[in-house]
Amino acid sequence: MPDGSYGKYLKPRRLATAEIPDIVQQYRQAALNAIEAEIPDIVNAFPIIVMFGMCSIFLFMASILQRRLMVIADRPKSKPQDWTALREMDGEEELLYV
Repeated sequence: MPDGSYGKYLKPRRLATAEIPDIVQQYRQAALNAIEAEIPDIVNAFPIIVMFGMCSIFLFMASILQRRLMVIADRPKSKPQDWTALREMDGEEELLYV
């Protein structure tokens, strides 16, 4: 649990786009805490910072891809002869602003 206590985990849920910066900040703070705790020489702090940075990038890209897949999944199913109609639907009104 976030407060350090034990218990059942919450049911997994989809993250909102607005939650991602806070999670990235938590990863950043965890890396800073590890550096401040003076990790022994055996475990250098640099790989941990790189790992947290890569996790942050992964979470950011996953959120963009998730939004794009949701847009694609919400489109009506089309028959092969309706490609021109689908191409017209794929206009500027469906742009994703991230």
